[in-house]
Amino acid sequence: MKGEGDGQRNKIFADAFGKDPQFFAFYRAMQAYEKALIGGETSLVLSPDSEFFKFFGKSIKPAVKR
Repeated sequence: MKGEGDGQRNKIFADAFGKDPQFFAFYRAMQAYEKALIGGETSLVLSPDSEFFKFFGKSIKPAVKR
């Protein structure tokens, strides 16, 4: 059962990536931020233009469907 669930999860991720790679990259980055900063006693010293923060401070205009 766990293997089937993992397979379905992977298919969902692959489908999501195919539909909107930019959102998928954002989602994965949010997962990385959560893992890196969990616990409340973590300190990071990073440059504001670091890849780690590439989704912050910029507005992303949604694609207009026509």
